[in-house]
Amino acid sequence: MPRHLFLVLAVAALALPAAAAGRSRDAARFAAFAERAHATGTLELSVRFRADAATCAAAGTCGRSGTVSAPLRLDRRRVLRVRGDVVTLPVRGTASATVTDTTTGRTCHGRAAVHTAGLAFTSDRRGVLLRPGASRSADPFRTACRAPRLPDLRDAALPAVRLGTVSVNVRTLQITAHARRLVTAGGYSATVTTDARLVLTR
Repeated sequence: MPRHLFLVLAVAALALPAAAAGRSRDAARFAAFAERAHATGTLELSVRFRADAATCAAAGTCGRSGTVSAPLRLDRRRVLRVRGDVVTLPVRGTASATVTDTTTGRTCHGRAAVHTAGLAFTSDRRGVLLRPGASRSADPFRTACRAPRLPDLRDAALPAVRLGTVSVNVRTLQITAHARRLVTAGGYSATVTTDARLVLTR
């Protein structure tokens, strides 16, 4: 079962920016905090996949299988950026892919530097949900190999961590999540593993 842990330490007052309009109170407080925060820790994402027999023909993925891994370390020297409902996390790391295509008889080995990762946030009646790794633009699975991209696998591939009510005085957030999700999307059947140990500090 996925394990989720959060820790909130309250220290200093926080003003809400104009962009907070339209967000819930807790989501606006989290966004205001993140816009001035730095992050440390690690975010490890990996996927093991194969073509899904029922959908691969339409998606053009038949015959493919393999793995992609992206062990990332947060870069505390760079500040976070908030765009809409996603925090851009500055990271350092490399995505490594091995993909075999039985239709061509070829195996691809790809590597690519990863400079950013996402931390999506949404709100509900019980506070804020964080989804480490989620982003519409930052894709830690992108290499030259023809493998599933993280956006192709959709939000169901990543765990949600409940932050709960966000204090106006929040100073530090510690986010820990470990999950393994089975997903069928984009013409693939995939197992996505997430291991996040993040500390956000203003």
